[in-house]
Amino acid sequence: MAYRRYDPPQTLLIGYDPQVELPTDHLARFVDTVVDECLQVDEKPRWPGQPAFHPALVIKILVYGYAIGLRSSRQLERMCRECLPFLFLTRGDTPSYRTLCWARIHYKAEIESVWQALFDVAEGSGIRRLGRIVVDSTKIRANASDESVVTAEEMPAVLAQIEQILREAKQVDQKEERVSISVVKSP
Repeated sequence: MAYRRYDPPQTLLIGYDPQVELPTDHLARFVDTVVDECLQVDEKPRWPGQPAFHPALVIKILVYGYAIGLRSSRQLERMCRECLPFLFLTRGDTPSYRTLCWARIHYKAEIESVWQALFDVAEGSGIRRLGRIVVDSTKIRANASDESVVTAEEMPAVLAQIEQILREAKQVDQKEERVSISVVKSP
């Protein structure tokens, strides 16, 4: 059994089109391109059942969401239905928050590899201030001083920050799950 279909972005004939409406220099397009280039995926999932979401789709959602400061899987699910950059990344398909939680855990190595690739591509493109990519989703180019460039010696700190982001996401998801369970149990 293969993954669900996850085709490259295409222009829609009718309605609101994320492919057309999203600016060409948007961070979501950068994440989309880097994930497609650096992620190697087996064509068949290793588990039985319904076709799974393509790993590239969920990794793009997680990486882009974490880059703009969203840690909650429930919020990421909502954004996949409502927000233009997420609609562009998902091609209109919306994984549940449980799927995103599962992907955060099972694709941890792939997520870290994508982050590393994002930093490598940014450095190779002359984007000097990598923090700008993480903070501001509307600008790809940035003018920055030499102090703001991530060097090889500083990369362990960047990887530690990625670990912190994943821990924060896990804590937020656990907290939301406890609240959800308590609401369901109340009379």
